[in-house]
Amino acid sequence: MVTSEKAFVEKLNRLIDDNLDNSSFTVETICQSLGISRSQLHRTLKEQTDLSTTLYIRKRRLLKARQLLTSSSLRIAEIGDLVGITNPQNFSSYFIDEFKLSPTEFRKQRLQSSEDEANSGAVSAEPELPDLSVEDQPAEETAGQPRFKNRRRLVFAGLAATLAVIIGAGLFVWYQTRSLSPSAQTARHSLAVLPFTNLGAADSSPACDGIMDDVHTSISLIQNLKVIARSSSDQYRDTKKSIWQIGDELRVTNILKGSVLKTGEQIQIKVELINTQEDIRLWGKTYRAAYSELFSLTDQVVRDIARQLTPRLNPGQAAPLKRLPTHNLAAYQEYIKGKQLVLARTGDKLRASVTLLNRAIALDSSFADAYAARASAYLIMGDFKVLDKKTGFKLAENDALNAIRLDGTNGTAYGVLANLYRLQYKWDQALTTFRIALKYSPNDAQINFWYGITLRSIGRFDQAIQYEAKAVALNPLYPAALIGLISTYANAGRYELARKAIQDGEPLFDDAYMYHYARSFYHLNRREYPQAVAAMRISDSLSHSAKTLDYYRLYLRARVLPKNRFETELKTVAPTIDTYHDLAYAYAGLEDSDNCLKYLQLSIDHKLAPDYLKVAPFFAFLHRDPRFIEILRQCNLAEYP
Repeated sequence: MVTSEKAFVEKLNRLIDDNLDNSSFTVETICQSLGISRSQLHRTLKEQTDLSTTLYIRKRRLLKARQLLTSSSLRIAEIGDLVGITNPQNFSSYFIDEFKLSPTEFRKQRLQSSEDEANSGAVSAEPELPDLSVEDQPAEETAGQPRFKNRRRLVFAGLAATLAVIIGAGLFVWYQTRSLSPSAQTARHSLAVLPFTNLGAADSSPACDGIMDDVHTSISLIQNLKVIARSSSDQYRDTKKSIWQIGDELRVTNILKGSVLKTGEQIQIKVELINTQEDIRLWGKTYRAAYSELFSLTDQVVRDIARQLTPRLNPGQAAPLKRLPTHNLAAYQEYIKGKQLVLARTGDKLRASVTLLNRAIALDSSFADAYAARASAYLIMGDFKVLDKKTGFKLAENDALNAIRLDGTNGTAYGVLANLYRLQYKWDQALTTFRIALKYSPNDAQINFWYGITLRSIGRFDQAIQYEAKAVALNPLYPAALIGLISTYANAGRYELARKAIQDGEPLFDDAYMYHYARSFYHLNRREYPQAVAAMRISDSLSHSAKTLDYYRLYLRARVLPKNRFETELKTVAPTIDTYHDLAYAYAGLEDSDNCLKYLQLSIDHKLAPDYLKVAPFFAFLHRDPRFIEILRQCNLAEYP
């Protein structure tokens, strides 16, 4: 490398190192500080390091992180924050990609190496950050590099010698680039729609949210485009995080930002598409029209965005994008507010959502999306006992069928109907209806999740993992999706995958009680009952011992307490319709076949069959018992091998 080029890289390295924890540090900051244009910066780095600007900065951050893991006692999450990779899950993933070890494993190896050196009298050297110049890389290139995988190269011989001292146990080398994985390919064609900014009066916020929701819903219909669920992307409302950080945390290559300004009877919509890897504005446009023309204006916005993301959009792909949810603006406003309240999943907000959706339907009785949203609300209310289950499910079914009657392509309505079939043990109908739902709403994280747990219920683990993993990818900040995947891995005996998912989820969901329940369930599947109890204690401390998990606590107590002591406790649980389910698990913990089967039958007689009856570890001791096989038959599960 010539002197001027080396000076440039050294100056860039200092600039990056000085701004590792600066969330406002962007490509623009670099260009201004170095007096260079974006294109010059990208071209120079590409020539000197064979890395894009973003990948170069990421590698620099990871090298600093590796140094801190060796030289400090900071927690791994704190190190991630210090080097500017604030999402712990991504920090761990990038570190593994770069160094073939997790941060925890790397630190353990370094500690062991230090102990060995201390015992032998050797002196451990603190690692230094190497330059990432072209001289440190092999000349040959590998085509088709994945955006979310760092390119690894064998390090120049002089650097390798230095690293040999660092490791102490042998030569540390940069790994060759791996071939493009399917997940990386999917990530390349991906989008997060951030909450639009309302530039007008406060009372125009519903209009702003409605436009953003319509854009998100329509864009999500594009086949082979990964669109992050709103429950994850909405967490970036008013965020100060950089485009890089958001892209890293959501694992997307593109972000759509927008703003809405309503003044009187006029409306302006401004949108821009940004590449997260280079923080480059790819496209943008401003639209203006009368507010009465909102739906046709939004339709134009959607079609323009779709053409930017999928230039070869065929007529079949474009057709669903043209659908108008309603022609009644007042109904639409009530619908948007009601739909948002459904997501809260609390009794008061679910009841309020139904009131708003009732208004929407009263204003437009042909509003299919409003019926589908109300069906979702009634389903959750029945499942969460906000309403009587039978009543809630019947209302949900009626609304879902009405939505389908009005719009035969309404994926949400099919998803609700399919989930109702699942809860009623109508497995074939559920599977068929879920497939229809996904045909019309392939990027709906909730439907993918529901379909996955349905497949798990009948023992089709490979397919279940496929759809539950997709749900996690579409909604990475939603704990239930990851918890479901961990549970499926555990049920399937894929313990290494379950353990990794638990590690990945810890930084994100450590304060969620269901995350620790999933940890407990992992240990239970491995018959590690003391560890299962310990994890459940943490779960209870976060949830104040949620009543919905009483059955699980009884099972664990049956496993760890002396039998006579637990049987004494069990006498205090009176057999009623509300406790049959719990008692079945309690006697399963004792492996008391007769009593377990007795209370299982009573539960099923009252339509309260345990979840995942066929595959859950609690009842594994009964699998050869003809009485249990008969119970499976009653739940339509015996026919599935």
